[in-house]
Amino acid sequence: MTPADAALLVRYRRMLSTLQVRAAAGLAAAWDVLATVDADDVDRYRAATAPLVLATRQATANTAASLYATLLRTELTPIDALAVPVPDKLRAPFTATWHALAQGRPYEEARIVGRSVAQATGDDLVTSTARRSGDQYTAATGQQITWTREPSQGACDWCMERAGGEYSTAEAADYGHERCSCLVVPI
Repeated sequence: MTPADAALLVRYRRMLSTLQVRAAAGLAAAWDVLATVDADDVDRYRAATAPLVLATRQATANTAASLYATLLRTELTPIDALAVPVPDKLRAPFTATWHALAQGRPYEEARIVGRSVAQATGDDLVTSTARRSGDQYTAATGQQITWTREPSQGACDWCMERAGGEYSTAEAADYGHERCSCLVVPI
């Protein structure tokens, strides 16, 4: 990787971080206004956050496409964010809250647990969309690309051990722990 490419990745990480902060805040705000956290509320939460989730996915896919075009020295090709297969984790805050309640934690404390998971969901939404956008980009450009994981600064030992591996698809390289911000980049 050239110094210019390394500098580009620093800027890319900053852009993704901004998207993560906004998504996490939006999902937490939607969580905060829920009157209850019953199973019936999951669909209401999904509906309330749908515009934010879609906008976040599209902004992330656009940002990733710009990175790939620059690194691969190709013309910018748009990515349809809805074509990027990103796991739906919007039920996770509810599950975490219910688990905390089942452990005997007070209701307000359990809601805080759910809020934290809602924030992590926003963070992970950006990370996974950014990672998986690579496959849509290469399909749209007709390129055959292999991928690697680029660890974030201060990455955990587990992520450091997996850095530099080669993957046939960007989706195959999209794994990690909650709030993992390691990147998937073309080789």
